[in-house]
Amino acid sequence: MHQRVHVILKIPAYQLELYYSGTIGTVAAETIDGRVIYFPANVLRQVVQSHGVYGTFELMFDESNKFVSIRRAGHDSQAG
Repeated sequence: MHQRVHVILKIPAYQLELYYSGTIGTVAAETIDGRVIYFPANVLRQVVQSHGVYGTFELMFDESNKFVSIRRAGHDSQAG
């Protein structure tokens, strides 16, 4: 069974450059229930907008805690 977690991300475009350049390979984010999770920075490419990555996102992990997917949660598509 997959595990789903929700995080609020506020990452400006200039900071994403550190992820894309390979300087930073992992994102640390706090879940809405207070846990800290880590996931590969390259998954942000699926949700990045011109101003960065802002909003609430649902991340899914498999039974081995490997990243499966990311999607925008709820209806905050222009949050930030």
